[in-house]
Amino acid sequence: MPTGPDWRPLTDGAGAPIVQRDTLQALVAADPVQEDTARELPRPAYDRAFDAWDLARRDVWEEWMRLVDPANLQPDLPKAFRDAAELLHRHGAEVLGTDELEWLIPCFQTVPTVRIQRDVRAILNAAEPATARVRRLRDFARHAGLKPSAPIEPLPAVAEEAVHLVAWMAVRAGAQVAPAR
Repeated sequence: MPTGPDWRPLTDGAGAPIVQRDTLQALVAADPVQEDTARELPRPAYDRAFDAWDLARRDVWEEWMRLVDPANLQPDLPKAFRDAAELLHRHGAEVLGTDELEWLIPCFQTVPTVRIQRDVRAILNAAEPATARVRRLRDFARHAGLKPSAPIEPLPAVAEEAVHLVAWMAVRAGAQVAPAR
């Protein structure tokens, strides 16, 4: 958590604490650059660490709880695939059996490559009856090897108190030392 000179956690424009979740960024900030860099822990840094931990714990818990809700785990489907699924819902039963439709619709509830999206969009834009486009989508899905996604298992819910601190470090920004050449 970035802090001000007094070691108080910084907040954004809305007053929410700023939490940096990028582990690599934290490791780079914690790198002393030289092995003989003096270590110190000012009393204000120690005192404010508890405030920072409370805010960080809350952020970790809120992110975990977001992943508990299956609705938050659904992929962001491209429009071509949403349109293909809609076409299959509307006209698929006219030409396909139930088993085939139950396999095919989930194939279009995945996130494909850009090339696959373009190919599906071309099928959807073809000037032919809806039933012909349904057959072409089926044939394309088979040929391209499309498969339904495996179900996503949400995380189990936990109490905020179940989030524990493993380690922490207070790092004061200093002058950047150029690496030896």
